Amino acid sequence: MELTMNLPRNYVEIEEEEMMYLDGGSMTMLYKNIKGLWGRSQGFRMSCKAVGITLGTIGTIAKMSYIKAVCKFGYVVTRTALTIGGFWLAGIALAGTAAFMIYLYNKRTFY
Repeated sequence: MELTMNLPRNYVEIEEEEMMYLDGGSMTMLYKNIKGLWGRSQGFRMSCKAVGITLGTIGTIAKMSYIKAVCKFGYVVTRTALTIGGFWLAGIALAGTAAFMIYLYNKRTFY
C-alpha cells in the first residue's frame, strides 16, 4: 500500500528562506548576520578580536543552539564589562547581548 499526499488545488509553495522568516529565525540567519556585520564594521571586528572571538569562533557558535550562543557571547561581553565598569555595566551588557542576538536570530539585517 503506497501512501500519497494530496494537496488542495489552491496551495502555495514557500521557499525555505520564507519558512524560516515565518517560523522565527535560525542559527544560520544569526551566523550570516554576524558574518555580514563582521565585514562591515571594523569596530565590531576589533572588539571581538580583543576578547578572543574570531570569525571561526562565530562559525562554531552558529552550530550551537541559541541558548549556548547567548551564553558564549554573553559571558565574554559580561566579563569585559565587569572588568571595565563593574556589576551594573556587566548586567546591561549581558542584556544587550541577548537582545542583539535575538534580533539577529530573527531578522535578516547584515547580509
